[in-house]
Amino acid sequence: LAACLPKFAPGRVGLSVHPERTAEEEYDELVDWLKQCGATVDKVAVDHFNGMGQGLKATAEAAPGETLLRIPEACMLSEESARRSTLGAYMDSDTMLKLMPNVTLAFHLLLELHDLDSFWRPYIACLPVSYSVPLYWDLPDLMSLRGSSLFVEAIRLYKHVCRQYGYLHNKLSVRANPSCSCFPLTLGLSPEAFTFEDWRWAVATVMTRQNSIPQAGPDGQMKPTLALIPLWDMINHANHPMSTQFDSERECLEFVCPAPAKPGSQITMWYGDRNNGQFLLHQGFFFAGHANDYVNVPFSLDETDSLYKIKALLLRNLTVPPAGDFVLSTDDQLDPQLLAFARVASMSKGGPSRLEARCQSSAFLLTRTSSLRMPCLVVCMPGVLSVIWQ
Repeated sequence: LAACLPKFAPGRVGLSVHPERTAEEEYDELVDWLKQCGATVDKVAVDHFNGMGQGLKATAEAAPGETLLRIPEACMLSEESARRSTLGAYMDSDTMLKLMPNVTLAFHLLLELHDLDSFWRPYIACLPVSYSVPLYWDLPDLMSLRGSSLFVEAIRLYKHVCRQYGYLHNKLSVRANPSCSCFPLTLGLSPEAFTFEDWRWAVATVMTRQNSIPQAGPDGQMKPTLALIPLWDMINHANHPMSTQFDSERECLEFVCPAPAKPGSQITMWYGDRNNGQFLLHQGFFFAGHANDYVNVPFSLDETDSLYKIKALLLRNLTVPPAGDFVLSTDDQLDPQLLAFARVASMSKGGPSRLEARCQSSAFLLTRTSSLRMPCLVVCMPGVLSVIWQ
């Protein structure tokens, strides 16, 4: 796939439209633009943090619960702003744009990138030019994931992004099949300028920064809508209580200080209940201090086993699937569903066998049986960072 993609559009335009300015000028302009749009930016500024990249720091003492940011919805790049743009005419008629809001948002971002007069120019100028997610990894680095479930997810994600690019490239191309409807040049993006590198950048930007905000639909009911939220999306992750909410009356996002902050200290927030694998795949980092890390491991009964139907029935009675992902976490407790699955899967005609599993505070070992379709699995605990498949 990587070898074939350059043949679509050999010339690269895309990100070269970024203005030539220093980082400080870009961030100052971003804050000024937000304030002009009615945003509140109090006691915070952009700074670089070793090992974490750009983030927000406190410029004065801030107490827990103190409001530091209010970002109006009008400043956000979202599905709704896409609907108000020239892209909106195709969001209901095009299958991919209609069914995949993340693709719509990425395409919307790319069109705004190519528009030198874009309303979101100050925000786009501050976005990274590349990301550390597996979409950007070279083959040797990607192969380092081989043997984990994350490897399959990373390959699948790359394939999806390639398919999206091919589909949209055909939609933009005047050389597309005449029987297919095409996007007109009035969108502001020619097929020659639409390269995979730029599409990957747009997808990675949305994937690492998107958030869901509530918006009223045509029927008046509130529904979640994907959005990119300027400045707020630069806050890095740490274990904290939830510190962000959306004020529907003011139509703005509010961020409060999650912990006492001194001048110069980094302001962080909690990204949600994701394990380190999902953080790495979708946001390009893993969190060494993850308090509740876990890994999903696929197991399934052997369908050629003469006892398969009986075992599957037993598992259904226990509300345990005969095939699926089971959770291994950093605490010392084995997932009850995984334990039940292993006991049933290891049964022989002579009756249930005792599951030979050694549980200790630091590690446990599940051994392979003749009727269990899983390799020897060693999980180091706490901190599920090493899953070894043999």
